[in-house]
Amino acid sequence: MRSNYASSADSEKSLLLSREQSKSISVDDPYSALAPSKQLQSLPRLMSTFSFCFANGCMLCSYFIITLPLESARISEDLKSLYLGCFIAIAGLTQLMCPLIGMLSDICSHRWGRRRPFMVLGGLFGCTFLSLQLYASVNELWSLYSFAFAMSMMSLNTIFSSMVGMVPDLIDESQVGAANGVQAVLSVTGGLFGFGFFYFVLDKQIPGLYVLYIFLVASTIVLTVLSAQETPIPIPYNGERRIFHSLPISEVKKSYYLTPSEHGDFFWVTLSRTFYYMGISAQTFFLYFLKDIIKMSDPAAGVSILSSVAQCSAALSAYPVGLFSDRLNRGRKMFIYGSCFILAIGNAAFLFCRNLTSVIVISGLIGMGNGGYLSMDSALAVDCLPNKEESAKYLGIWGVASFIGTALGPMIGGPLLYFAGQTDIPGNYSIEGYALLLSMSVVYFIIAALVLKKVKSD
Repeated sequence: MRSNYASSADSEKSLLLSREQSKSISVDDPYSALAPSKQLQSLPRLMSTFSFCFANGCMLCSYFIITLPLESARISEDLKSLYLGCFIAIAGLTQLMCPLIGMLSDICSHRWGRRRPFMVLGGLFGCTFLSLQLYASVNELWSLYSFAFAMSMMSLNTIFSSMVGMVPDLIDESQVGAANGVQAVLSVTGGLFGFGFFYFVLDKQIPGLYVLYIFLVASTIVLTVLSAQETPIPIPYNGERRIFHSLPISEVKKSYYLTPSEHGDFFWVTLSRTFYYMGISAQTFFLYFLKDIIKMSDPAAGVSILSSVAQCSAALSAYPVGLFSDRLNRGRKMFIYGSCFILAIGNAAFLFCRNLTSVIVISGLIGMGNGGYLSMDSALAVDCLPNKEESAKYLGIWGVASFIGTALGPMIGGPLLYFAGQTDIPGNYSIEGYALLLSMSVVYFIIAALVLKKVKSD
């Protein structure tokens, strides 16, 4: 990899001239060289271009709700909530690479375009380290497992950071909501597929999940490479077409920097996303909730059922919400307010559940809220981009917000559940601990909605 972050006059000049070349092509549309027409995409092409969302949804949902909770219990039944919090913290820390990967893909001059080369590299490394995770899990080599997990997350982040840049690159503004709705539907149906596959095909055997992850990453990357109609950027200052270009340190620092004064509405959208994911991260502990409070003898099966209900509800709401918001040409915040309200009410209602039927009903309600939020959040982020020429960099920061929230939520919630919910039975937690955990989620969702009141450009 020829990547050099040393600050130098040559690298500064190369980066600036490369951007100026893009700007000079069209004053009105600096992306004219990257997407000459931005024609409306058919639904099948949208689905194939963003097919990695299916793999990503399958992995992230089953990772954090099935795989990691069960692996944490294998490490230590008594300390499983703390180990689970640590794994999710690792996942959150690996997200810090997203802005840098996004920035590198913004200036990538490879003949395949800006995004696909990074997706292919991420896919190759991802499949390798997922295989290593499988080996470590089977042999109970937990230090090796933790390392392989961290590297797998870095690889998946590389793919995702590159893929999200395709929306402003390739999608017409009138179709942004629909495109993000497609991504949300693929994500939630991927999660649904993962739970169903785990329960009905794998018979709740964890090793098979890793094989499924590897297959999905490889197949969806191939599909995206064949479907995405990327156009290479103009030849850069150094005259070479390659994946990696040097970046000055000053530019790297800027890729991790957001302020409300300089980046306006995009800052508030990103902050809202952080709180949303802090709220949704309570689902990580739901396998334990079903065992301790609902008294299920097979909580893993219960998680699969509930997640399937929630994912079906999300899939039904995500695309229609995105399509409707495109036709309104405004009002994305309105849908997010409604979603956050549904999510807050749903999490509070879990505290009063004592049987599986009531939990299923509330899970369906929460799924509808999630589907609407996922569709509108990404569409609003694209609408509020400070600079579409650096879309992947900014969407990388936006992506970091999700994993910061996903990491912070369990890092706070795990110890709260452990210390406030301890009982005389090792590994079991009381309703008081879960009440504190779910109440925090309600607060996070309310904050996520209130923060968006600062956004003016909706």
